Amino acid sequence: MLKIDALCTEYRNEQGQAVKAAQDVSFEIEEGEFFTLLGPSGCGKTTTLRSIAGLERPRSGQIRVDNVLVYCGEKNIFVAPNQRGFGMVFQSYAIWPHMDVFANTAFPLRVGRKSRLGKAEIERKVMRVLQAVQLDHLRDREATQLSGGQQQRLALARALVMEPKLLLLDEPLSNLDAKLREAMRFELKRLQRELRITTVYVTHDQGEALAMSHQIAVMNQGRIQQLGTPREIYEKPKNRFVADFVGATNFIEGTVRSVAEGGHCVIDTEIGSLRSTSIELLRPGDAVVLSIRPEDLQLSDARPEQGDVLQAKVDQKIFLGEAMDVRIKVGERLLLSKAHPALRAHVGSPIWVSIDPLQSVAMRATEALAA
Repeated sequence: MLKIDALCTEYRNEQGQAVKAAQDVSFEIEEGEFFTLLGPSGCGKTTTLRSIAGLERPRSGQIRVDNVLVYCGEKNIFVAPNQRGFGMVFQSYAIWPHMDVFANTAFPLRVGRKSRLGKAEIERKVMRVLQAVQLDHLRDREATQLSGGQQQRLALARALVMEPKLLLLDEPLSNLDAKLREAMRFELKRLQRELRITTVYVTHDQGEALAMSHQIAVMNQGRIQQLGTPREIYEKPKNRFVADFVGATNFIEGTVRSVAEGGHCVIDTEIGSLRSTSIELLRPGDAVVLSIRPEDLQLSDARPEQGDVLQAKVDQKIFLGEAMDVRIKVGERLLLSKAHPALRAHVGSPIWVSIDPLQSVAMRATEALAA
């Protein structure tokens, strides 16, 4: 449905200097897929989305939608935004305050390419999407009388009513409070699944990306650092930036002692020898960094029988309700663990740590630092 090839977009800053917002960005999205551009502020994700929408003109590359070129730098092809047939929801919603819910939703049908539709057909299309976003009972309510979540759903309905080939969402949940934002994740996922609409979603929230996406592109400094499923991104990060940005992790430096088939290796570290896996080819003597998620440090009062076993001391505990953040000390090294709230070990008491070698990811130290 969407193919981006070697896209480069830049703009001029206040000093007139060229700033490369997106560099050599390439990815493909299948029809009906929920694809997320994830990264910190200024990484180029919104610029990439706006380039897809036609709101930014890239310097080079190609954008192909449903096998039709909408942008090609080499052939000087640039299809105007209003001719691309995409739906877009902005961070600020951009709801018309002087219109009610029905009029806001019907607006694209009355002024766009489908403005020749009859009154009955507009009524049918509008009520269909309002029902999908559960706003049909509020069709006559003024936009200013809607809650934040209702305004977000109204903006979504207005984008969907045109039956777009692509739905582009630019951090649409960032203005909502935490509880409503979580509820809207389920709502967006339900709508996307039921309507089978191809969606490109921009966010800096790794929780949103992991919960909603089929595929994620993690971006930093204008480039895609890693492309994969949520599970691949979280469990097998390719570099230190991805491991650190997508969830909390412990970084432990070491040197490869031995390597076996399947990427299994033994690493000598400051806290002892640890077994690990790697998605890249490592050799004995390579300097590496291990990434171990807090939930993969299993704590227990009795010595475990499986995994790499270490002895530690409880340094701090923070009770979170459904879990507990526990900072432990192995030798002189502090590590973060996530434990079940039933753990009763007191601060200062000894504790056993078990690490599953399959959950420890090794990456070259030079590549990790460069990323």
